Amino acid sequence: MKIREILAKKDKKIITVDAHVTVSQAVAEMVAANVGSVIVLLDGVVEGIFTERDAMRIWNDYDKVTNAAVMKFMTTNLIITNADDTVENAMSVMSQKNFRHLLIVDGKRLLGVLSMKDVVKAYAGDLVANVQYMEKLLM
Repeated sequence: MKIREILAKKDKKIITVDAHVTVSQAVAEMVAANVGSVIVLLDGVVEGIFTERDAMRIWNDYDKVTNAAVMKFMTTNLIITNADDTVENAMSVMSQKNFRHLLIVDGKRLLGVLSMKDVVKAYAGDLVANVQYMEKLLM
């Protein structure tokens, strides 16, 4: 299965924030969109990703960081791939690097974010379809 197939089924909206918004604003955007990450842009260019894990890492210093710029806490060692990569390869990379979000690009253009949840949903859908197909064969 190609990543492109999963992206085609996802909501096309990519949730982004400016690198200078506060941590509180970034978390509010994540909550409002019901997502686990936001892409951080600086002058319209992808600079990082701020995830639930990033938020949890700084939780103990909540009073000190809520008004700090999200760019101070975002993940910057981005792992990216393209839409024609296989989902199996993406899962392997996500597992090896302990990431739950993978940026999907076409050249320099951001196409979307593949989450571990997206992968599980795609494979669960395939599994259900295969079981239904096998049940029809056996009846």
